[in-house]
Amino acid sequence: MKKAAFLILCFILLLTACSGKDAESSAPVEESQIRYRPTVVYYADSNGLIVPVMREIPWEEGIGKAALNLLTMTDKNVSAAASFGLSPTLPKDATFTLRIAEDGTATVSVFNMGEFESAAQEKNAVISIVNTLTEFSTIERVVILPGGKEVDELSFGTDISKAVSTVSLNPESVTTSAGSGEMQSMALYFPNYESTLNVPVTRQTDGEVTLEKAVEEFVKGPGQIDALRSCFPQDTALLSVTVEGGVAVIDLSSQAEGLREHPLLEQRAMECAALVCHEFGVPSVSFKVEGKDYGDMPVSTPMYVNYK
Repeated sequence: MKKAAFLILCFILLLTACSGKDAESSAPVEESQIRYRPTVVYYADSNGLIVPVMREIPWEEGIGKAALNLLTMTDKNVSAAASFGLSPTLPKDATFTLRIAEDGTATVSVFNMGEFESAAQEKNAVISIVNTLTEFSTIERVVILPGGKEVDELSFGTDISKAVSTVSLNPESVTTSAGSGEMQSMALYFPNYESTLNVPVTRQTDGEVTLEKAVEEFVKGPGQIDALRSCFPQDTALLSVTVEGGVAVIDLSSQAEGLREHPLLEQRAMECAALVCHEFGVPSVSFKVEGKDYGDMPVSTPMYVNYK
């Protein structure tokens, strides 16, 4: 009798287990159950500038390789990048293998990389790979192996002979005068001409780079890069910069009032100013015009340079 009862119990447990397994395997994965990771990828604009954009991609094993796949010119990637006014930097047939060492060195083999039409395109492809990967906290530098092989340079001479760390973006050409001091780099941000993107620029300046110096250069505008626009009306001058409770208070001359006539540019001006100040550890900005508060302030630094 006990043996019969035991067999019946086993049969019931077996049915329950099978039922549970079938439910689990047949249930579809709903969109809301998919985990996404915000990932910054680096695209090119029509003027050859490199622009970082936040993309959300499914969180999966090998997510670094998944981020690299976004840089290829597949129809899907081209369409997604075009929504930002940008384009991927690598051929659609490019594929990757990726190894990450404990010291933070990522070795990426790029297959079907092909040859580029210009030195600028070739360099931008390398920058997009390096900077996209170094956005991950586990990666500090990148070794690129075309076709899985070590080479010193690519067809147009881009040096890939050693590991490359994050590359400064969109450097302005430098002209120095005799007797000038040591040149230092600073990161600035300006809108593209359509005021739809914030674009990083690397500018060289004499002497120490300070918050006040960076904001002064930011107010001057993009200078040599015609594809970018100044955030402020012509002749706007910086009167002062002070930091009060984690807020950079930027006081501008009266010409800055003209910014109110361009709401989209006004938004970009606030974001770009916050991005510049964030480089110095200041998380928020507010504007004044001739000492009087301008608009609803302060404005916090965007979590990403560009996001949609």
